Amino acid sequence: MAMSTGPTDAAGADGKPLKTIRWGIMGTGTIASDFVTVLNQLPGTEVVAVGSRSQSGADRFGDKFKIPVRHSTYEDLAADDSLDVVYIATPSLRHVDDSIMCLDAGRAVLCEKSMAGNAADTKLVLDLAREKQLFFLHGVWSRFFPAMSELRRVIDSGEIGEVVSAHASFCQNDGAGACSATLETGIYCAQFIQWAMGGVAPESVEGVNFRLHE
Repeated sequence: MAMSTGPTDAAGADGKPLKTIRWGIMGTGTIASDFVTVLNQLPGTEVVAVGSRSQSGADRFGDKFKIPVRHSTYEDLAADDSLDVVYIATPSLRHVDDSIMCLDAGRAVLCEKSMAGNAADTKLVLDLAREKQLFFLHGVWSRFFPAMSELRRVIDSGEIGEVVSAHASFCQNDGAGACSATLETGIYCAQFIQWAMGGVAPESVEGVNFRLHE
C-alpha cells in the first residue's frame, strides 16, 4: 500500500510517528458521509479529495467536510496521484469497474459491500490487486466489531467445542438497492457464517427472505 511521506503528530501503538494516509472518497451518498465523519476522527488520516458524478455534488460534499480537492468525475478521482487509497461508495453495480479503475491507477482500495456480484468478478478484482501489489479490502464493517473479536477468541479457544453449524439473521428495511437482497444485506449473514466456520465454505447454506409490511 502506497503511503505519503509527510510527518504527522499521530503515533502508533509502538510510539513511533504514523505516516499520514491520504484518502479519496468516490461517491457522495449517506454511507460515504458516515465513513468520512469517522475517518476524520482517526489519527494518521487525511481526506484530501472527493469524486462525484457532477461538480455540484463534489462541491456540496467537499463543503460539508472541508475537503480541498473536488473532482467532477470518478475517473478524475482515480487518476489523482496525490491519493494513497480510495474509498469506493458508489452504487453497488459499479463496484467491480470502479475497483479495477482505481487499482489500475495505482490506488489502494477500500470498497463498500458488495464488492462484486459473483465469484468470477471477485477473483478478477483480487487478482489485479495482487498483480499490482496493492492493498484491497472489502468493507464489511461488522468484522471489526469488538464482539466479533471476542467471539473469535471463544471459538479458537475450544470453549464451546467444534463449530458445526451457525445461524445468523439481519433485519433492515433499506431495500435491495441496485443488487439483490442477498448481495446488499444478506451478505452480512453469509460472511458471518463463513467466518464462524473458520473461513471454510460450509457444506450447505439455507436462507429465507420475507417482507414484514407491504
